[in-house]
Amino acid sequence: MNIEREKIRKLISDYLSNKIDSDQLNLFLEGFDKKEVEEEYDFVLKNHFDNLVLTEDFEQKAQQEESEKLKEARAIVQQNQIKSIGYNKSTNVWSSVSGIAATVSIICCVVAVFWVMTQEKAPKKEDLPVISFEERYTQPGTKASYTLSDGSFIHLNAESKLSFPQEFNGKERLVKMGGEAYFKVKRDEERPFVIEAEKIKIKVLGTAFNVKAYDEEDEIVVAVESGKVMVTDLEMNSEKFILTKNQKLVYSRKENKFKVTDANISSDLNWREGVLKFNNTPFSEIERKLERWYGVDIQVEDKSVYSRKISGVHKNENLKAVLESIKFAFGIDYEINGKTVKLKTF
Repeated sequence: MNIEREKIRKLISDYLSNKIDSDQLNLFLEGFDKKEVEEEYDFVLKNHFDNLVLTEDFEQKAQQEESEKLKEARAIVQQNQIKSIGYNKSTNVWSSVSGIAATVSIICCVVAVFWVMTQEKAPKKEDLPVISFEERYTQPGTKASYTLSDGSFIHLNAESKLSFPQEFNGKERLVKMGGEAYFKVKRDEERPFVIEAEKIKIKVLGTAFNVKAYDEEDEIVVAVESGKVMVTDLEMNSEKFILTKNQKLVYSRKENKFKVTDANISSDLNWREGVLKFNNTPFSEIERKLERWYGVDIQVEDKSVYSRKISGVHKNENLKAVLESIKFAFGIDYEINGKTVKLKTF
């Protein structure tokens, strides 16, 4: 009798799934008359059992916490090694069926033990916690501070948003943000703190750093004040960058490139102290920052100012004081009408 391997596997699969017909059953049983086929049965049935019981996830857990009951069940099968069906050539067909049934019973028992154990450990769908995120927004001209349930502190800059759960459940502490925020993360070795900010993903255990990721700006900037931060591309998840104290990562959306530098990051944190700092800054960037900082709409009459740059430091100064500096530097006048600022030539 010559039964190729694929046919043997098909016979066994049909038998175990109760799909085998009478002709196939006879062919299956006749295989025990041939030593090479019987050995193939042993091999295929054992592999079928191993693949059924030892999934990849279970294999990983079994290395650490395999239970005594499962060990005993597996030992029974290993001792029997499928040949425990007690078949020999002098046995009639019905005793062969009985032997096979005994083997299948052993397999089913062990699978049942495994299934019960994993079902006890795995949460049912209805038991899984529904994570609802709270959202916080800061309007232009305002800032806000929050302390999360794990003790982490977040300072949110103007025109920014933050999403976070009421309680952190699971293996990580996930928040989402846009705009600019300073994070002082409470250390937790078991649950990393993860931030999704526009195009990037930031993972930390416990550290302090600043993230700037405004929708309308090309650059996303991560500046580390203390500790260690890992940054990855949220979409590609390929490159990983590890930042330490006084390091800065800048991602350009236009160029789709990351750049890491050692730098004095005080200028990235000054906003928390009410400091506006311009260092040879283009007027287009100054305009956006002033609108965000003071919650106003700036209308520019003379477009030539967009080709100009300015430097200066303003600490806790009102809008009029900053506009006076711009008036002096650019030689233009201004007019404040409620939340609207008009910049015009003399």
